Amino acid sequence: MTSARSHRFAPRGSGAEYRPAGERVLIVGLGKSGVAAAELLLARGAEVWATDRRPLAELGSEAAALERRGARLLLGGHPAAAFAAAQRIVLSPGVPATLPELELARSRGIPIWSEIELAYRFLRGKIVGVTGTAGKSTTASLIGHLVRGAGRRAEVVGNIGAPASRWAAASRPADVTVIELSSFQLETIERFRPHLALWLNLSAHHLDRYPSIAAYAAAKRRLFLNQRGRDWALLPAADRTVRAAARGIAARRLLFGARHRGPGAGLRRGWIAVQRGRRVTRIAPAAEFQLLGAHNLENALAAVAAAQLLGVPKAALRQGLRTFRGLEHRLEPVGAVGGVRLINDSKATSVAAAALDLRCFPRDLLWIAGGIDEGADFGPLARAARHRVKRAYLIGASANRLKQALAPAVRCELAGQLKTAVERALAAARPGDVLLLAPACASYDQFANFEERGRKFKEYAGLLCGKEPR
Repeated sequence: MTSARSHRFAPRGSGAEYRPAGERVLIVGLGKSGVAAAELLLARGAEVWATDRRPLAELGSEAAALERRGARLLLGGHPAAAFAAAQRIVLSPGVPATLPELELARSRGIPIWSEIELAYRFLRGKIVGVTGTAGKSTTASLIGHLVRGAGRRAEVVGNIGAPASRWAAASRPADVTVIELSSFQLETIERFRPHLALWLNLSAHHLDRYPSIAAYAAAKRRLFLNQRGRDWALLPAADRTVRAAARGIAARRLLFGARHRGPGAGLRRGWIAVQRGRRVTRIAPAAEFQLLGAHNLENALAAVAAAQLLGVPKAALRQGLRTFRGLEHRLEPVGAVGGVRLINDSKATSVAAAALDLRCFPRDLLWIAGGIDEGADFGPLARAARHRVKRAYLIGASANRLKQALAPAVRCELAGQLKTAVERALAAARPGDVLLLAPACASYDQFANFEERGRKFKEYAGLLCGKEPR
């Protein structure tokens, strides 16, 4: 196999293949991504219409500013006439591709793109796509961190941080764009083609949107849809479901995993290492990587494999692994009070993510879980909690169903609200315990998003302890 420095990637265009000037484009959904897509299209001379079920009073100031720039806002619903009149439709990530109003557009042959597809038409430089049920944000952020540590410009966009459309116009041929991609965003790509595509893992999630895990996996697999033989697909060595789903893709494959032996990234005698052909290069001791959990070590292996393919040298890889501190709301240590450690993983919105969190702590765990149930089987949580969790404090709409699933394995309390759960848990805690927020559920029953839930967890813990957790 050739060395990482010798890899060549196909160039990307600069939007020449899509010229939206004069075209009527309908943006569906005016969250961050929808607003960014509208701004990009307005700057390129498109006639922009935008629709959202919310009224103007519930949208941010950026959405309101679109009207002043010439966009036509159709709010409080999705008028069928707007879909029929569009020449192209761009969907925000939270808008299901099965929206009834889209059927009319499909019947008329109107192209329907995700916001990612739109941004792709204007992105320049190398593109890295990252998907998976858990670990996307951490892995994408670490890849960006490693590339920047080598003195190159890299931007992490998509399902994390800024929308891809906001960055696209500023991107340059020497840049690396790392895009975190949900299955929702991948449903309506058309030509989107990453140079490097990482599929980290797969487990049951979003079953309120997909009829089966097979349908969910099919949406994820679209990450590789347009890749060619010069591109790379990075796959988890230990996840047979992902590897089976990725059969038949055109890109070159590279595996990663702590127990993996062979070309790719793995652990060798306690070191993070990369193998090319028969040559093994030790990058850094695994102990230097500071994030909690075996799953985060898997994320690090995936990121190292990707960064080396991008030409990041060994010294920069080691320094980047040593200095990466992770992300807010992802197994985030937020302080210790009276000998009790506080860990915030509000981002653990799936059963798989929460189960991985539980396995980071062998015992003495007080656990807060619950929120909106997305239809997943809670059984794996009971297995992960057994002998680790002293007591579970359950909140939100799914609390009763969670209790049914967990009761055979762990003592449970129905706390209802997050603040109540924090109060009860800290009152019962003893020195050496860990208080973990890992909800295994979405936040929308009680909070605007997982970020607000995580901030409230830290706020309540700080108030109850008389100070802000670190």
